[in-house]
Amino acid sequence: GEVRALLAQAEAKVEAGERSAADRLVGDAYLEHFEKVEGPLEEKNHELMEELEQQIATELRDEIKAGAPPAKVARLVDEVEAGLDKAEALLGQS
Repeated sequence: GEVRALLAQAEAKVEAGERSAADRLVGDAYLEHFEKVEGPLEEKNHELMEELEQQIATELRDEIKAGAPPAKVARLVDEVEAGLDKAEALLGQS
């Protein structure tokens, strides 16, 4: 839930042109929240864990820093959220 909330805030910051703030929010989403479930998720589905890690920690942050259009950032956030849906199902969370 916290990862989703921070990604939504980051998406809003990109829309507002506040890319540094958006990058910090995505970093926090990864470091403060996603990392806590990496171990359990890796045990259930290593590939999904690596995919989400790559999308959040690298792709999304790189696109924000590179000045990608808000629509592209929104698509990436949607992809991450779809992966989070799968992760939550595997980990038995909602």
